[in-house]
Amino acid sequence: MAQHGHSEACCTVPPVQVDYKEKGSFITIDGMKTYQTGPSSAKTAILIIYDIFGFSSQTFQGADILAHSDDQHHQYQVFVPDFFYGKPAELSWYPPDTKEKGEKLGNFFSTSANPGNNAGKIPAVVKEITEKTGGTIEKWGALGMCWGGKAIFRICL
Repeated sequence: MAQHGHSEACCTVPPVQVDYKEKGSFITIDGMKTYQTGPSSAKTAILIIYDIFGFSSQTFQGADILAHSDDQHHQYQVFVPDFFYGKPAELSWYPPDTKEKGEKLGNFFSTSANPGNNAGKIPAVVKEITEKTGGTIEKWGALGMCWGGKAIFRICL
């Protein structure tokens, strides 16, 4: 039971696990490997756009937590597309404290991780997911993690 105004989730949801086994499956959306989780009957969907380090156990666990709540009134289909096509930024590039790391990270942001180019893909992703799910999705939400937040913000402009 939650106490002192804290969310019950703060007291009952287990911490993120590095060796987490995802509950969803992978599909292809707009040519991208996409993690899909949650009940197919859910009428609301959430698009998650990860940070520059791409797919991770923590991202999948977060998607599963959102999708598989026990609350019958808040069910979601959650989708996490791989905008970097399996080639995210390398952890060794960060922090960019050497010229070489800075160049690698700069090149990544100007090519694969260009927020403007990736934001432009979002409408096609949402459209294809909506079609592939048979039109059951009535509402969309979006969640961006760091770099993903910038991509989502750009599409809202």
